[in-house]
Amino acid sequence: MKIGFSKEKINPSLPVQLGGFAVERISKKIHDDLFVKTMVVNDKEIFKGIIVYDLLAIDHLLLEKLSLEFAKEYIDLDNFIVGVTHTHSGPMGTVDTKNSSSLMYGKDEIFGPVDETYIQHLVNQTLLCVKEAIKNVEECTIKKISYDEFNIGRNRNSEELQGDSKVIAFEITGNKTKNLFVNYACHPTVLNHTNLEVSADYPGSISKNLENDYHVVLFANGACGDISTRFTRKSSGYEEVQRYGELFVEHFKTKSKVEIKREGFNVENHFVKMITKMPLPLEETIRNIETTRQKVIEAKANGITGKQLRLIEALSEGANADYVYSKYYNNIKETEIKVTLVDFCGQLFITVPGEIFSELTNTLREKEDIGILGYTNGYLMYITNENAYNNRWYEALSSPFEKGQGEYLINEIRNIIKTYKERNK
Repeated sequence: MKIGFSKEKINPSLPVQLGGFAVERISKKIHDDLFVKTMVVNDKEIFKGIIVYDLLAIDHLLLEKLSLEFAKEYIDLDNFIVGVTHTHSGPMGTVDTKNSSSLMYGKDEIFGPVDETYIQHLVNQTLLCVKEAIKNVEECTIKKISYDEFNIGRNRNSEELQGDSKVIAFEITGNKTKNLFVNYACHPTVLNHTNLEVSADYPGSISKNLENDYHVVLFANGACGDISTRFTRKSSGYEEVQRYGELFVEHFKTKSKVEIKREGFNVENHFVKMITKMPLPLEETIRNIETTRQKVIEAKANGITGKQLRLIEALSEGANADYVYSKYYNNIKETEIKVTLVDFCGQLFITVPGEIFSELTNTLREKEDIGILGYTNGYLMYITNENAYNNRWYEALSSPFEKGQGEYLINEIRNIIKTYKERNK
């Protein structure tokens, strides 16, 4: 199978506003480099593959420009999966928050104003990266590594709930280089809102700790809408980022590798219509902000700290997200999202343009061994289960979708998988 890898730096100019948290953070320092990484497959002279950025989110602002530039090189972007790691220590400006016909309208606090200059920089670096990956294409052998990693990410709303612990990795070896594709689900939020340095967070640490073994380590995040290090981290600094990277690699290196004989990289794009939720009255969202803010004050006064305080703070953040949704509601009743089925040497992946709950996707993992690639081909906030709405968790209040749409999407995905498998028996 003919595969090539490459990577290019995508560091922003300094100073830069960091995205991901609803507080102003001006960074004047790059702690570790941000990259765009690419895996290109030459399938009978048709180029396909995966592109991942060390960024918070991307949408049509980048994808449309990429599509035009790829076309000039006779490459069809629809044959590529384009995603992000979702680091919360990267630059703002890559999501369309000013378009009143967008579901992301008004979300400047977290995603910032559009930075056209930086987006063009991403386009330029991506083209360099893809062209280099094409040059690097060579016959490769592929080995699969699959196991559970329980010591990093867990369900962040309750320690009683199951998270997605599965690691799916492919070691891809040619005569010139050895590379690694890794799919694992966990929010890159080891570094919190106090961090003022540009960083790829723990995915960057994983890559750094494997740089002596692999030319490129391409990390693709999974269904981590409800998964983070909230209940496993000991601190929120760079020592902890390094610890997670070392921990992941330590476990990874003990796992067995199975050579894959089947070849192929097939991409099928599908579109699913989803219904958006009606907003609460603005006055009610303001009252909810005050109520939850008071609960945070009371919790601190009562000596509640650490993980339990973070859960209470998350409810307050959810109330603020609910307010933003109501304030900027633009009467969009439904939207169409792109869901892609990827068949990589017999391993099926499903892409989702946002932060989908692992509680929704776990059945796909457990019963059908389906990998989930989150934050891909766009970004539309959270896709949660009904339980999140019942508990008024942050993710459900941040979601633009009506209660029950997460379950609906999973049913549609099941149908897509069933049809594909029947057609390819």
